[in-house]
Amino acid sequence: MSEQTATIDNAEPSGGGTTAEGPRQLSAEEYPLALRLSEKLRRFVDSVGRFGSWFIVPLVIITCFDVIARKIRWQQDDGTMAGAQIWLVENFGRMFESTLLQELEWHSHTVLFAFVLGYGYIWNTHVRVDLVRENLAFKKKAWIEFIGLTFFLKASDSRTRSTRTWVFQM
Repeated sequence: MSEQTATIDNAEPSGGGTTAEGPRQLSAEEYPLALRLSEKLRRFVDSVGRFGSWFIVPLVIITCFDVIARKIRWQQDDGTMAGAQIWLVENFGRMFESTLLQELEWHSHTVLFAFVLGYGYIWNTHVRVDLVRENLAFKKKAWIEFIGLTFFLKASDSRTRSTRTWVFQM
């Protein structure tokens, strides 16, 4: 179904269902309310997912910088070893510490995952191991998907909330 029109194949003639040219196309105003709402939600999820996918760029830059800065080392004139990250921290401040950069990596992963999860699910591009699932009937695939979302995705959310609650009560 396109964004602007939908086809009615089995509509009654009084509603103008089938014409001599073929099935009649619905205009956007003729969509049922639930379908219009669904389309607006899909567009919102698409825009959030496309925006969120750009968080991969700073994530890759931060990760590469952290790894390279930790590995670059040289021997100074007095025979001691020095590193790029130590030099950056001493000359530019704590923002170049490996711990801070790794925290930034984790936060970037979180933002990326949270923003693109809905997009991946709607367009069926999320990662799934299909060893068992590929040979099942549609109904069984739907049940596996439902159980997986209910127990694994929702469970991670409740564990996060309970941990936050426990930390803030201390």
